[in-house]
Amino acid sequence: MKHVILLAYPYRFFLFCVFCWFSGISAAYAADIWTPPAFREQANKLADSTPEALLAAGLAVVLPSPAPNQNWYDLEETARQAAKGLWASDEWRIKSAAETDLLLQQKNRFQIVRGTVTKTALKSEFLYLNFASDWRTDFSIGIRRANLPLFRKAGLSPQDWRGKDIEVRGWLFKLNGPFITVTHPAQLRVLD
Repeated sequence: MKHVILLAYPYRFFLFCVFCWFSGISAAYAADIWTPPAFREQANKLADSTPEALLAAGLAVVLPSPAPNQNWYDLEETARQAAKGLWASDEWRIKSAAETDLLLQQKNRFQIVRGTVTKTALKSEFLYLNFASDWRTDFSIGIRRANLPLFRKAGLSPQDWRGKDIEVRGWLFKLNGPFITVTHPAQLRVLD
């Protein structure tokens, strides 16, 4: 059975990911779901506090893990469509990659972003996926070159995703424009 950790201090998790990013370490995520602080009191009052119950009530989000539970994504999507819990808040809605100003206001937070890849660029350390014409200001994703074998093993070729609609989930920060570092294929879904 997997262990579920409700992160009390998500910034520590973010700092851990940043440390791994700068160190070249491929981090396996330590949690599968996360309840934002504003919803913890509601989550604690829930009689059944299993991951499934929290996700169905809209009181948690699925954090990407190397072995994702597809049922959890389905429960999250159902709660989102019903605007339950955190999904009733505009802060938690899925953002469009074109909303760069809004994304920058949401930096240093866990976000789910959807958009169409306009360009990919393999540089010395990263494969960059850009979502507009100016990589200095647009939303971008970075996949460390060292992590690309994980994607090939999963049957994915992100360098060929130009024109594809994708969804990414992770910790958003500013690197030129809004940016999410992707360390594992579970962070991405191709929507086409």
